[in-house]
Amino acid sequence: MPKYLLCLVLCAVLLGACSAQPRKAVTAIAVVINNDRFTPSEWRVPGGQMITLKISNETTQEHEWVLLTDPPTEPFSADDEAKVVYRLGIAAGETRTVTFQAPAAPGEYSAACSKPGHLEKGEVGKLLVVQPGY
Repeated sequence: MPKYLLCLVLCAVLLGACSAQPRKAVTAIAVVINNDRFTPSEWRVPGGQMITLKISNETTQEHEWVLLTDPPTEPFSADDEAKVVYRLGIAAGETRTVTFQAPAAPGEYSAACSKPGHLEKGEVGKLLVVQPGY
């Protein structure tokens, strides 16, 4: 087997091993709202910690980033209000940086825009809360 092929195989194996590692929980996340999407749409944070959220609205509409204990219904309704953990409104073209306390209980929490029609277009995400130090 030629050396370059052996090197290529070894690199592929090492890269595959690296990608299998779970992402580390962070206390700072960034979200861009564009094309009816949150980008990225998944975040991993340590439970109970203060989280810095930098959110940029690259659209011409007002949006919200609403964190919920359970997935919202379509359309977002008054029933969903009881599930809200944190809510941040953001004007068109605005970038904001805020802090909020992540839920203490590990689990999967939903993020969505509660503006009419935005949830149905796919403006959703999930916050994975893990034990601190994970």
